[in-house]
Amino acid sequence: MLLDLIVERITDRDLRTNLERPIFAPLGLRDTSYPLAQTAISGAHVHGYADVSLLLPNAPDPTRFDVTAFSPSAAGASGALVTTAAGIARFYRALLQGRLLPPGMLRQMLTDTVPTTGSAPPAVAYGLGVYVYAPAAAVRTATAAAHSGT
Repeated sequence: MLLDLIVERITDRDLRTNLERPIFAPLGLRDTSYPLAQTAISGAHVHGYADVSLLLPNAPDPTRFDVTAFSPSAAGASGALVTTAAGIARFYRALLQGRLLPPGMLRQMLTDTVPTTGSAPPAVAYGLGVYVYAPAAAVRTATAAAHSGT
């Protein structure tokens, strides 16, 4: 929610507009949205489930409760986007290929990280909005970046 307020204050536009114009439209993310108060997702979609046992202990199955109809707007900038698998893949390709951020900012996003596990490689770190997975020496693949969606 804080990011929403900061972006709105700096740009004098809501976060949805700030995402649609420079990101969704140029990348052709027609099935991506930032719903503000909607409780229904249009078109075919998967259902989301959550453990709501602390919030709704009397629900029929509180550990596997269908939250698809809950408004994602409560998550604000931290997770209110609705998209498809193809949309998220297109977004990450553009982000990691340097089409959304200046080179220095992207480099900082992927290198200015904090370790999240004490386990042996592949190590996992978090930095500026993405998890960064270092490749295992035996595999010799490139570093991977991702986000869990929340």
